[in-house]
Amino acid sequence: MNRQTSQLFLESFVTQLKDRGQLPNKIEVSAIGGTTIANAYDQPGEFVISEFVFTGMAPDPSLAVLKALVEKIERSAYANGYKSELPACKTTRSDGFAAYPVRAAKKSSEQARQNAYHEAVERYVWATWWDDANVKHATNAVETEKLSLASADLISELRKTVPLKSLFSLTPEVQNSASQTTIVFAELESGGHISGGACGPSSDQETTLYRGLCELVRHGITVHHFNETKASPKSFYEKRLHFFAFDPRGRELLQSRLTAGGTTSIVLPRLAIDEEIPHDLSDLVYVHRCYFENQPPFVGGELERFCL
Repeated sequence: MNRQTSQLFLESFVTQLKDRGQLPNKIEVSAIGGTTIANAYDQPGEFVISEFVFTGMAPDPSLAVLKALVEKIERSAYANGYKSELPACKTTRSDGFAAYPVRAAKKSSEQARQNAYHEAVERYVWATWWDDANVKHATNAVETEKLSLASADLISELRKTVPLKSLFSLTPEVQNSASQTTIVFAELESGGHISGGACGPSSDQETTLYRGLCELVRHGITVHHFNETKASPKSFYEKRLHFFAFDPRGRELLQSRLTAGGTTSIVLPRLAIDEEIPHDLSDLVYVHRCYFENQPPFVGGELERFCL
């Protein structure tokens, strides 16, 4: 969608949510360079980075807000499915979920399914790579001058908030997938690291890298908050982020994993879940889930796993 189309679509979408009493209590919009960050939530909560604040990031402000609203609906679909014991939702976390507005594309269900598959692949590949030092990977320095304008702008603005020593991307080797998982690591001047990752078609690595950088920026903003306030992390997510950004043990663990040579490739198993998730707003937003057999935990397990 171009900007005018996305703005009109957002206005219509918001009206429909408002008519059904489904709008969040608060939508906050800010910018980092040319990227808009939209946060939608009912209650802000006590956490610096919260699972109850739904975030959308995009160069187009309307699209960023739309992404935040759709993510809120997606999470609600999972939560309600879990409560009602829907088999496809009976996991402790919502890995492999994706949603897409029904009227935003002719094949919204296919788009949602593709996004769900890519999230499942990203989390399976990243977690497996971290847990198994035998898995091979390729690393490349992220050179700002070779990035898209949106990606380069993100990094330029992040550097003003969080001093960076280096920035590099990592791609674990997968045998049987046409998709590529990209993990971006930033080494902080203080010595710690932050990360961000995404998965997408191998033919569109630029978009995948931008999405990974968006996640990296969110983590960078959180680290800046910890630096400024000296607050202690509260949630498990915050504690893991804090551990790798500030604790020397986290740096040692990452360096150990990066220097492991690796001799094997990841083989993706078959999908154990690959289906639509019914929910109260199914006529507005299509929700799909993909989940591999023996999918490893992502934000879970030991604190010292760099999966964020």
